[in-house]
Amino acid sequence: MSPDVLHGSYGQKCDIWSLGCVLYMLVAGELPFGGTSRQEVFDKIKSGVYAEPTQCSKECRDFI
Repeated sequence: MSPDVLHGSYGQKCDIWSLGCVLYMLVAGELPFGGTSRQEVFDKIKSGVYAEPTQCSKECRDFI
């Protein structure tokens, strides 16, 4: 879920955000925002902090 969805709104930007998450998963083989609880994952999503995957080029990281 995008941060916007977590705050109760939805728009086209949410789909683009989700596409970035899917690309991250395809490249890195893991979720961009992990955690041991739902709240921890949601907090990470809201903060927007994630580790860039190292398995791809700089262009790919920029695209994500």
